[in-house]
Amino acid sequence: MNPSIDEVQLACFQAALLDLLAQPISADEIARRLREEAVFAPYREYSVGFELRFLEVAAALVKKWGREDATPDSNQAVPREAGTFPGYTTARESEIHPPKDS
Repeated sequence: MNPSIDEVQLACFQAALLDLLAQPISADEIARRLREEAVFAPYREYSVGFELRFLEVAAALVKKWGREDATPDSNQAVPREAGTFPGYTTARESEIHPPKDS
């Protein structure tokens, strides 16, 4: 399966957003970076509408429940240490690297 440009763009946005939410920064700083950083440009109209309280809660959830050891098929947010998300090319790792049949 080859992801479309829109899927790739969305996956990059999602990975960058998880990375941003995992960082130890304020909701104000998250909002500022959503407005200014190029990776968020394709979804800027959507993301600038996020309320600060929403960003605070989202960041707290990512920090509390995100895990580095989640399996690719778990559909779980998987934040790593801030700044370490690879440039995902699709929303699910299993679509990039399908499991090999034994």
